[in-house]
Amino acid sequence: MFTSSRDDSVGGDVDSTQTPERGDWQGITVEPGGTFSMDNAEVRYGRGVTAAVATGFSLTGSTLSHGTTVSVSLSESDPAPVVISGNTFTEMSGGVYDGSVITVAGSGSPAPRVSDNTIEGELPSYARAVSIYGEELLPSLLSGNTADSSTGAAMFVSGSLAEDLTLPRPGLPWVIGDRSWRGLEIPAGVTMTVNEGAVVKSLRSTDSHSGLKVRGSLVVAGSQEAPVVFTSSRDDSVGGDVDSTQTPERGDWQGITVEPGGSATLSQVEIRYSATGLAVNGGTAALSGRLVENVIGISSNGSYVDARHIDWGSPEGPVPGDVVGSGVMYTPWVGYVPPPRPPIAPAQPVPDGNASRCAKYVVFGLRGSGEEPQADWNIFLGWDKPAFVGETDGFGTYNEEIYAAFDRFQPGTKKRVAVQYQALPVPVLDPRVSPSAYMDSIFDGVDKLISRAYEEASDCPDSEFVLLGYSQGALAAHVAMRVLAESDLALLERFVAVGFVSDPGRVVGGGEDLWRTASLVNGQLQVSVPGLLESISPGVWSLPTLWQETTPSGPLPDIIASRTTALCHNGDLICASFLGAGASEHTNYTNDELEALGYMVAFGLPGG
Repeated sequence: MFTSSRDDSVGGDVDSTQTPERGDWQGITVEPGGTFSMDNAEVRYGRGVTAAVATGFSLTGSTLSHGTTVSVSLSESDPAPVVISGNTFTEMSGGVYDGSVITVAGSGSPAPRVSDNTIEGELPSYARAVSIYGEELLPSLLSGNTADSSTGAAMFVSGSLAEDLTLPRPGLPWVIGDRSWRGLEIPAGVTMTVNEGAVVKSLRSTDSHSGLKVRGSLVVAGSQEAPVVFTSSRDDSVGGDVDSTQTPERGDWQGITVEPGGSATLSQVEIRYSATGLAVNGGTAALSGRLVENVIGISSNGSYVDARHIDWGSPEGPVPGDVVGSGVMYTPWVGYVPPPRPPIAPAQPVPDGNASRCAKYVVFGLRGSGEEPQADWNIFLGWDKPAFVGETDGFGTYNEEIYAAFDRFQPGTKKRVAVQYQALPVPVLDPRVSPSAYMDSIFDGVDKLISRAYEEASDCPDSEFVLLGYSQGALAAHVAMRVLAESDLALLERFVAVGFVSDPGRVVGGGEDLWRTASLVNGQLQVSVPGLLESISPGVWSLPTLWQETTPSGPLPDIIASRTTALCHNGDLICASFLGAGASEHTNYTNDELEALGYMVAFGLPGG
């Protein structure tokens, strides 16, 4: 028994008749280099049992009461074994000196064992049951701890896991982070699994002291009936009160960050009150569930994030700022209603004397999202129409390269025509672009291509049509071909060759010639076939649920598919959306590849 001199309940009266109080004496201090071992003992009224850079620490089967806590700080360069197990802590409501009843900080290997401890009674509002920080944490050694306080009854864990973790687990719930240290890291080779109904809270801190960093694997297996919730330690609506009675706010904690090499598969998860709910910085991620009250819902540096079918708290979907960066696919969301097809777009101007400039081939080019020229935007009126100069303006940078090769390898006369449609940037890259405005932009391309094709067919009845498109331009051309298949087969058959770069409307098994890459080496064509993932992964705009009508989605008409050559890079999320894909492969098609595509388009013509 270790107690205050004022404690007359044991050992007699050695200090008159005064009443003992918490903090009466300093407690037990283990100096650097010392060793501590205590079993089946009792410590009362002390400030705590404190060890700094000890060579060993063991506290088992003992009772600590009246404010007496345990705090062990170890050298990360020379860690020592720590065992705190099977102890009882009681009478702590009057206050604790270290903020937590049990604190272990700076541990490396061997990992600390903090298990099967019981903390009885209420804790002060500021106090926590257990705080653990370590660079090689073994969850199997951190179980069975309990506390019955209405506040602070949790284990605050920060550092890095050294073995797999499954939550929930026996004992105290885990809270990520600490005010003095950092959040929790899942390193490469380690998996953290969170099962349905679990609540994972993170300490309120906007810096590195909170949040979950994933370099290994995070697997969340929630359900619609029992989703997994990641939220602020201040959020008392789920998982109890672990951080007094403060009100949660957006940005309370960092959120979940997936680093290069990491993966996060989050099924039926709800993320609340974070700075960024899910940030993907080179890893892979997919999630379903709900994102509410976050400063930013999802961000990506270009890595593909499948965030479709998310509940954003409104049937209107994410608001500007909810999604940041390229690579996030968030349409359709819960409550999404496909925008109606806009009215047929006005035809683009046709130069005077068009009938006198007929050529064997009319080559139509549809540029990609955000390519110049672009229109002005007004907060009151929205998007204006781009201004074009001449009928080739807006043909598209990639299409220019393809056409140059086509022109070189195909001797027939040619007329180059830019389909001068809106080509708005994708909404995730420009928050001024709404999903409905982007849909209007696509149909602007559909309608302008069809109307100009009718004009060329009328003015030049012997001309044949060649179609080139990149990204949104390829999608608009894809949809236009499906529209013509239902409305005018004769006009459809005038398109004798098609070259697409990264078609968002591509479906699996669509029938076109699809290549991962291509080049001409000493005049010989060399191509690379798609890998398995590209072959079985469709484009991001292939889902029927994105469209109000059935016509836009689906494969190219058979007669067009047989005349189509397409490029889709390995990892280009736009034409083949799968985990591990990204935005960078969408924008780095080379001149050599485009030259080879132009060559294939030229020699794919009848008689080519």
